[in-house]
Amino acid sequence: MLNDLANSLPPVITRKKIKKYFGEVVTPGALANADSRGTGPRVRYRVGRDIMYPTAYLLEWLESRSFIQFNNVEHPKDAPP
Repeated sequence: MLNDLANSLPPVITRKKIKKYFGEVVTPGALANADSRGTGPRVRYRVGRDIMYPTAYLLEWLESRSFIQFNNVEHPKDAPP
């Protein structure tokens, strides 16, 4: 699923524009908080006051935080159903 999404996204996404691509799933505040805790995407760039994330690293981070849900029971993404 995330591979298909990667093909439709730009190569770099700014923190300010994250809601445009991910809605409420990932917000600028959530990214800022994760970055300050050292748990955000592995790579980010600062240009002036803007923070930018290469899409591949942003999706990697999102996938690491994802769960698959079957019949209202959450499973880590790598666990069999």
